[in-house]
Amino acid sequence: MNVGIQGVNVTEGDLHGADLLIGMDIISMGDFSITHKDGNTKMSFCMPPCESHDYVERIKSNNEFLESKMKCPCGSGKKFKYCHGKIKQS
Repeated sequence: MNVGIQGVNVTEGDLHGADLLIGMDIISMGDFSITHKDGNTKMSFCMPPCESHDYVERIKSNNEFLESKMKCPCGSGKKFKYCHGKIKQS
């Protein structure tokens, strides 16, 4: 693959087994993502930036959804959100 970005200085050298090194000067120009699913590592870069992925927010949202459905681990038989999840029933 041949990729070029004008106005960026590049240095070639021994990277101790690494195939590629990308600096923040390049990453800050666009969207950079590395994923590893089913044993396949994929690197993506889009310039100019076009999407926003916030995996932390996605995990928080999924956890909140699951916690709202789960029974409390204390053994009360109540849903977690109404027991130790601190939501009061009316």
